Amino acid sequence: MNRKITVIALSLLLTCALFSGCKKYSKDETNCYIGFEEVKQAAKKSGKPILVMLTQEEGEQNGGSKYFVENILTNKEFVDYCKTSFELYRMDFSTKNIQKTAVNEDASKKEIQQAEQFAEYFQQGVQLATYFGVNYTPAFYILTKDGYFVSEVYYTEDALNVGSFIEILQGYEQQVNYIEGLVSATKNGTVQERITAIDSLYSVTPMAGQFFLGDFARTAVEIDPENTTGVIGKYYFFVADEKASILYKNQDAAGAIQAYIDAAESGKMEPDYVQQCYYMSAWILESISSMDSDLLIQYLQKAYDAAPDSLYAENILESIEYYKTQFSSIDYGNISDFN
Repeated sequence: MNRKITVIALSLLLTCALFSGCKKYSKDETNCYIGFEEVKQAAKKSGKPILVMLTQEEGEQNGGSKYFVENILTNKEFVDYCKTSFELYRMDFSTKNIQKTAVNEDASKKEIQQAEQFAEYFQQGVQLATYFGVNYTPAFYILTKDGYFVSEVYYTEDALNVGSFIEILQGYEQQVNYIEGLVSATKNGTVQERITAIDSLYSVTPMAGQFFLGDFARTAVEIDPENTTGVIGKYYFFVADEKASILYKNQDAAGAIQAYIDAAESGKMEPDYVQQCYYMSAWILESISSMDSDLLIQYLQKAYDAAPDSLYAENILESIEYYKTQFSSIDYGNISDFN
């Protein structure tokens, strides 16, 4: 009998309550965690940093992943090293794992729950790959025991053997300890000392890893709400940016814009960050199918007025003129939600 295959939507994130009583996919066949929250819990308990491994074992250009899995990841020397050095997280984007998110039309409730659970884990891996900007595999990243970004692991293909790869990982131990020290410093000391540690964390963390630092931005705002340190404005922006990003991802453009506008009008940010808030509001408004054209230009004008001497001011002015010309002949209508 032919069986129709139903693919579980990977964008659907489900709570653990849905999976009570069904098979757990906490680790894969190579003994690596495939649940990101699970590996963070294990790392907090063991005190070991996390080695993130993103692989895809098919396609000529991704042959390195298959070699890595067969010759390093499952090698006893590497396994023994990781027992005392890392908690391992791996998501493999190969077809065999995509197929785990699918079920036959006559699948049992348990089989559907298992597929949905794996789809959740798979989506977490997709999100990590997106955050990191992964464009090749295998790709490796080191996080602290609390899940904060340390570094991408840089290697050459001729170093993909057990001994060399272990040496490469050992070379990041000092950096792990440094980030751990900064994290610890954010929790103790004076307000100035804690803010200085948070500043240092942001300065040493590349953009690809700053999405892990949201808690620190919120902490900075909470412990210095009056900006006595003189640097809190950027953290108000980081908090607003995180909130807006989540809302926009959830297709709430109006809410995302409002998050930026609230921050811009809070009086807590320096002009350059106010400019970014209004500019991002305009960008979101322009990205939706229907919009208030006058409001778009208004946001751009406010962005320019906030910091007319910034590096971006001239480009913003050019955008204002461009849209004024475009909207003079096109009626985009209005959306009252944004007014």
